[in-house]
Amino acid sequence: MKAATAIKNGIKSMIRTPGKTLVFALIFTVTSALLSVSFCVYTAVSGYLSEADDYFHTIAELEYEKKDFSDQNAFDKELAQVTEECRGELESLIASDSVINWEPASSEVAYTPLIHRLDSFVPDPDAAVLRLTLRAYDKAHDLYNATVAETLYSRKDYTDKLVMFRTAQGGYTLECPGSYIVAGHYFAAGLQFTSFHQETVLYHDGDELVELPSELTGKDDEATEALFRRYRAVCTSDIEDTYPFHQQLLMLTKGRYFTDEEYRSRAHVCIVSERIAGRLELDIGDSLPFTVFTSSEDVYDDKMQTQIDEGDYEIIGITNHSDAFPLYVFLPDDSVKGKIHPVNGYTLGTFLLKNDKVKEFKGEASSLLSRGFRLNIYDQGYSAATGPMEELLLICVIFLAVC
Repeated sequence: MKAATAIKNGIKSMIRTPGKTLVFALIFTVTSALLSVSFCVYTAVSGYLSEADDYFHTIAELEYEKKDFSDQNAFDKELAQVTEECRGELESLIASDSVINWEPASSEVAYTPLIHRLDSFVPDPDAAVLRLTLRAYDKAHDLYNATVAETLYSRKDYTDKLVMFRTAQGGYTLECPGSYIVAGHYFAAGLQFTSFHQETVLYHDGDELVELPSELTGKDDEATEALFRRYRAVCTSDIEDTYPFHQQLLMLTKGRYFTDEEYRSRAHVCIVSERIAGRLELDIGDSLPFTVFTSSEDVYDDKMQTQIDEGDYEIIGITNHSDAFPLYVFLPDDSVKGKIHPVNGYTLGTFLLKNDKVKEFKGEASSLLSRGFRLNIYDQGYSAATGPMEELLLICVIFLAVC
């Protein structure tokens, strides 16, 4: 009875003050509408941010800063020493809540008998050991004119080509005409002749052909063959988040990426570049015989290498060609996660980060940065895409809380 009376009195009051009733109804309607819109916007923005978090991946390359050190083929003992000294800090950073995954840079090479490399990415590409027949000596310019009788060690075969060279500083007096085995580096090459900086006269063989003593060059036939038949192999647990694929320097032009099962089982499948596939006239489904080695130090030092696998690897993917990554082979290997080891080059490895934890991660890495390391962070545009949406989400939260 009391409730009915209260309702009657309320209705009478609304009728007696229609202006106030209208204002109240208007405020109530607008507030309800704004709350509904804010809730809808909040839901939509939250969904967008969630999808963006799945779509965009943030990686951080850990590099060692050193002047005049940009050769990705070189092994630097200083970096190896600092890495070992900072192992504890690295392990703590890898275990951070900000980190999803850590992969060290490649320490593997893959040897195949199918190809003799002629590209400039071979270690020390201009080094050569030549058997020369001296023809003349230009005293005015201190130059010897010679013909390459035999190419004993070289990225390219210069047999029968004319060579102009000076003897090493502090030098030698060479008999002319005469026959010598010399070691040195090419520094210019043309169609008609090659300029050669000779550093050492290894052997003077007179009129007789002699076998080149391998202890003088450090390069026997087997080592030479292996050097020119090796590719840098990248064993990865997540190829799409390696730097070249993350930054779209490399993209699949044919085939597919590795599956989770292939990562776990280290399956004999591989992804290669168009240049490798084209040179060998191979396609998706064809196989490449590889012997895979890992190294405790310099990946090109035979003494430091340990064979980890061997067999025929099926090509499941082919990438575009990139001058920065011309002859790389990618192999699936889930076991590389979390490892820390010396590398060739100056990039120690790559962190896969939680997109919203980059600032915290930088703070956690501060002790490493003070030891000469630096972080190169790539978020694929995540911050640009989500920054305005996060501000809008905050406004919605404030409005919902106030109302």
